[in-house]
Amino acid sequence: MRLGCPCSLRTPAERSGSDGQRPGRTVAVTLLDAGRQVPLVDHAGSAEHEAWTCTFGPDEPGGWGAHVHEQHQLVWTAAGSARVTAGRRSWVLPASRALFVPGGVPHDVVLRVPAALHCLYVWPAACPLGWTEPALVTV
Repeated sequence: MRLGCPCSLRTPAERSGSDGQRPGRTVAVTLLDAGRQVPLVDHAGSAEHEAWTCTFGPDEPGGWGAHVHEQHQLVWTAAGSARVTAGRRSWVLPASRALFVPGGVPHDVVLRVPAALHCLYVWPAACPLGWTEPALVTV
């Protein structure tokens, strides 16, 4: 299922569960290594789906800034390349590689345009991998 992109932020009240959404955490979390706050990003309608994809056009540069979401994310490009930063590590992803980013891991994605970014988001309950760190995946 493809949901609307780009990501949107919702406040704790909007994520409280009173609107039928999954209960959420606070909108900002602290990165222990840098002591800074990053937003908790949520996709509109995500509570109704176990998994969904988002695609971005070739002119999208990415660089939304460090953020975190509760879902696992698989990041890849069908064309061009992406640089993904998570914590103090960084990966350059050509079209043959993807990066699995576990839910709760702060990260950012910057694209070398033109690129075709694809993201698969999966709630951890629907994908019970034991991976707690980002991992490269061949696509």
